[in-house]
Amino acid sequence: MMRKEEKTELGFIKIHNDVIGTIASLAACEIEGVARTGEKAAKNIFDLIKKKHKKGVKVESLNENDVKLTIDIVVKYGTNIPHMAARVQENVRKNVEKMTGLALSEVNLNIQGVAFPDKESLETIYKTESKQEVKR
Repeated sequence: MMRKEEKTELGFIKIHNDVIGTIASLAACEIEGVARTGEKAAKNIFDLIKKKHKKGVKVESLNENDVKLTIDIVVKYGTNIPHMAARVQENVRKNVEKMTGLALSEVNLNIQGVAFPDKESLETIYKTESKQEVKR
């Protein structure tokens, strides 16, 4: 489905919903604390190339130039979710509006999971926490 269509002197410019979804997903993933968007979001560069990165972003039209986004997010363990969510909403809005000219009326987030650190990261976390407890 096409979202924005604009006529110029040289022809039409059409922005597809998948483009909006990809921009939103990438903007969300720029924020510290976001592990990925969607349950099956891009986990590596090959997923990006295959255009799987837009998964987890729902684009809804409110009118011709007004859009509502809903993004499914998996957060990294230890993230302050309310703080991270506010930053994601602002970054997504800023990037989608800047790149497409569309107005975003809503950027809704569904926090769907927590990505747990690997064993080495957990050991580092526990060592740091143990040292802090000893200092108290």
